[in-house]
Amino acid sequence: MPGRHLRSSRTLRDDLHQEIALPGDVGRIVSLVPSLTEAVAVTVPDRLVGATDWFIRGPFLIEGAVKGLLGGLLALILCAVVFLIFRSEQFGTSLGLHFFGVGQVFLLLIFGVLLGFTGSLVSVGRHLKQV
Repeated sequence: MPGRHLRSSRTLRDDLHQEIALPGDVGRIVSLVPSLTEAVAVTVPDRLVGATDWFIRGPFLIEGAVKGLLGGLLALILCAVVFLIFRSEQFGTSLGLHFFGVGQVFLLLIFGVLLGFTGSLVSVGRHLKQV
């Protein structure tokens, strides 16, 4: 029922055993628990407050950046293994191989982070447009 306010004069106890007095007139309900959000949305849909798109994107962007960093580290480790194989005595050292410099390693890792971040940005953006 639009325009309806929840009346309450109850005192609740939270998980830390602290008493919380609810106001007499509840205007908005904020929920961080998905199952509770669904229950609130059914009973009082006009009082539910949602999150912004950027608030939702944040954790996914961080996850994408971390996965990109891990992918860059894995690529670097595989390159090091191949480098050591080709530099072994079996193949000889006459090939003149040199491993990546510090700057190149840094660029590889930054590229991995940017790739993961951009992939997450595009993916989450597409999903949020559908919602």
